[in-house]
Amino acid sequence: MAKVGDRGRQHAELVLRSPPGFEERIYWPHSIAAIVAELTKQGIDAQAALEGAGLTASQLGAHTTRISYRQLDIAIRNALRLSSDPAIALRAGQRMRVTSYGMYGYALLSSATHAEARSFAARYV
Repeated sequence: MAKVGDRGRQHAELVLRSPPGFEERIYWPHSIAAIVAELTKQGIDAQAALEGAGLTASQLGAHTTRISYRQLDIAIRNALRLSSDPAIALRAGQRMRVTSYGMYGYALLSSATHAEARSFAARYV
């Protein structure tokens, strides 16, 4: 019987991990907060931006708040519907900081080159 090398074992471990659920609240709310801030700057009420997401504007600043991918998806769809700015996603993204992503963000910052950061991001997205 052939032995599985370290690389093969690592690949097997990656394949066996299941992705987080669409409803699982595990993400920080920074991305939704950036979307809401950009929409507010455009004169759109925060509650309209959060409609259907099950969140309030005050929850976006609480360190205990976690969001699901579904909630982020709803906020993005609301932004696209409410904003007349075709670059709303880019403007909201400009409000984000890599450190908002915790250890993942710090790992990106510690990459020696752009290529290393892209490789890391692609591997651990």
